[in-house]
Amino acid sequence: AAPKTAAVDVKSLVGSARTKLVAENFKWYKGAGASHDSYAGEIRAYTDGRPLYKALADAVEARGKSLAPAPRGGQPAVVARQVGSGDHHTVDGSAASISWIDPASPAGSGLAGTGLFALSDPQPPGTITEAFATGSSGFRFSNYLRAYITVNGKKVTGGGFQPWSGLYRAPSEFGIESQPYPTKQTSQPFTEDGVGGMEFTQLTGARTVSPAVAGGAVGRTVGHVAGGGVGAAIGSFFGPLGTAIGYFAGEYLGDKAGYAAGTGVANAAFNFPPIWTEVNLRLRGDGQRHCKLKRHSLFPSDSFYCNLNQLSEYDALASEQSAWQASGWDAGNPWGISRPTLGVGK
Repeated sequence: AAPKTAAVDVKSLVGSARTKLVAENFKWYKGAGASHDSYAGEIRAYTDGRPLYKALADAVEARGKSLAPAPRGGQPAVVARQVGSGDHHTVDGSAASISWIDPASPAGSGLAGTGLFALSDPQPPGTITEAFATGSSGFRFSNYLRAYITVNGKKVTGGGFQPWSGLYRAPSEFGIESQPYPTKQTSQPFTEDGVGGMEFTQLTGARTVSPAVAGGAVGRTVGHVAGGGVGAAIGSFFGPLGTAIGYFAGEYLGDKAGYAAGTGVANAAFNFPPIWTEVNLRLRGDGQRHCKLKRHSLFPSDSFYCNLNQLSEYDALASEQSAWQASGWDAGNPWGISRPTLGVGK
């Protein structure tokens, strides 16, 4: 191009590049069609594929059980409520805490009761299945503990957590994954009334980060465009090359500033502490099983199950949600998580 048109040509090129970058950034966050090559698509891929992963795990487990040798004495390797001296058997059981948001709570009814940003769950049934407890829908979080002990007469010879014990989460607002925290598991043998046993405890929790992620995405996009424009305008004082350099430098800084501003606004308006529960399961060599919900966050509601049958229910509404939002940070949660101001937080 002729020197007198260089500035115009560079400006046009930079403008086209900016439009393309913004479009691609937006497409990655929102996704398109059935494509999994995007942030939203990654969530779809996980949701679409999970039944297949679970089916494979169930098939492997079933096949493993079919190949396991029968215990001495011909007794099936299941929970035995009465055993004789010298009998070898396995006792297993489960404890499950299903955390759910009551539609009547402020979080369930949305912003000022309008339904905007509402997130609620159906009340769990009185009896559940393991597939439900280890699924990804019908609740906010599931703390599922499954454990076993091996017994010779009344003496415990081994035991442990089943590998699928842990935290299960449903996607939060906009299909965004919640932030999990380290699961803590402990086991301790005991003797009670001359019968051996083992006590298992499991602590799990997570925090929704949907508002901060969404706010950061919007802020980053706005900052991306605005920063590029301002940078290009400043750089134009130094000619075509200055325009290009100013654009990309401004775009980078605008991206960072926009993300910080977007997450800051979202955190100020919608910022929720961790949701967590700690469950306990005691297995005795004589087949007795006892479950306990040791402690939990003040919000949301929680249904507690022993061997998949409901033992108790805690319903959290406005007062519980308010107390949780005020006291759920720092010492108010087992991991000492502090309230973030900018960014998504820990």
